[in-house]
Amino acid sequence: MRSAILASNGSITLDMRGEILPPSRTKSSLRGVVSWPSRVSSEGADRPAPRAGSRSWGVRFAGGSLTRRTPDHRLRTTERTEPRSMRAGNHDTTGDPVVDHFVRWVAAPGATTCTMPDLADDAWERALVSVRAHRLQGLLDQRARQAPDRFDPVRRDAIRRERALAHAVTLRVDATMADATGVLARHGIEPIVLKGAGHASLLYDTPGLRPYVDLDLLIHPRDFPAAVDRLLAAGCVRRAGGASPAWERHHTKSVTLRHPSGCAIDVHRTIIGGPYGVRIDPDELFRQRRRCVVAGVDTHVLGLEHMALHVCISALLADATPKLIALRDVVQMASRRDLDSASLAHTARRWMLTSVVRDAVRIAHLTLGVEIPRWVDTALPAHRTSLRESVARWSYGGVSHRWRRQTVCATLFVPGLRAKVVHLRRAVTAGSSAA
Repeated sequence: MRSAILASNGSITLDMRGEILPPSRTKSSLRGVVSWPSRVSSEGADRPAPRAGSRSWGVRFAGGSLTRRTPDHRLRTTERTEPRSMRAGNHDTTGDPVVDHFVRWVAAPGATTCTMPDLADDAWERALVSVRAHRLQGLLDQRARQAPDRFDPVRRDAIRRERALAHAVTLRVDATMADATGVLARHGIEPIVLKGAGHASLLYDTPGLRPYVDLDLLIHPRDFPAAVDRLLAAGCVRRAGGASPAWERHHTKSVTLRHPSGCAIDVHRTIIGGPYGVRIDPDELFRQRRRCVVAGVDTHVLGLEHMALHVCISALLADATPKLIALRDVVQMASRRDLDSASLAHTARRWMLTSVVRDAVRIAHLTLGVEIPRWVDTALPAHRTSLRESVARWSYGGVSHRWRRQTVCATLFVPGLRAKVVHLRRAVTAGSSAA
């Protein structure tokens, strides 16, 4: 049986044992069909095949597909989702290995095995485009300051311009954050600042190293409808379309608003949609939040362990094509001395995120050429992946029909038969715009 692929980001491909697959094995594994049993443990132990005439479900990791064994023993693919290394629009590979290597060198921290390659003028222009796409302007400027002899004056000027443009956008987001949090605070709503602004302030020595282009605010589900209404009354504009009011109030991940400044505000009801959004307890997130000054604004951020979970979720599941800055966030978080790995592992097990955290940390460090922290194998040992966890992971793959897959799979984790029926009914009436 060919090796089953657990995760891939275009540069690094891990099999179910967490080992790196060589390019030849990766290509053959992607082409092949993993025969039953498809539930392969992280330790390589296979489960016995079902008896003849049975109807069973399994997840085919090699192609990212969910397959079903029918009574006549034929494997039928219900939907194919390409692994990340094969997905369209993957910014992690530009088609030029020299440019890809340069961008990974920019994203990597100091203790990395990556080295700076020489770039011709045409490759340099493509590299700047890739740096902009991965939001690495601050890290590129840091590299240029640390090794000015590696860049000629023309390229140093281009780097400074990119950094200045990114900083201007960040300042606009900071002003929007001050206004939006002030509006909500006047009505007794205290949001949690997520992603860019929070990560830049807490994970990096200099916040300017981590640019961001929009504002993400987490609102407690009970205050979510009121928060959206208050921001709309303050002049924000809702994105065209949107889901039904019932779905938006009880199940949606976030609502995107446009601030009068032009900045986008993602008002989150949960940190991730789909099956894991059902598992995560919002009350716990708000009980353990921390007060912090972010970009000069006195606000709240997630607790350190919850922020670590969110960093891993953002890098591995939130986007079909993760940015390198998200992988650098994982490396920054994993290297913190005050991170309680035991508490992180305990919370990850309760929310069924153990494999997500382990894979995100391993892929981020392997991609950026950094040694994997020792606590990963100690606190997050390899384990047998359950069918429920496999189905949950499958729902976040691919570039098409992600919302439909996540919605259907989330129903499996909704407690109670009546609640499951209500969830599906609201999903049907939510419409395709909910995606």
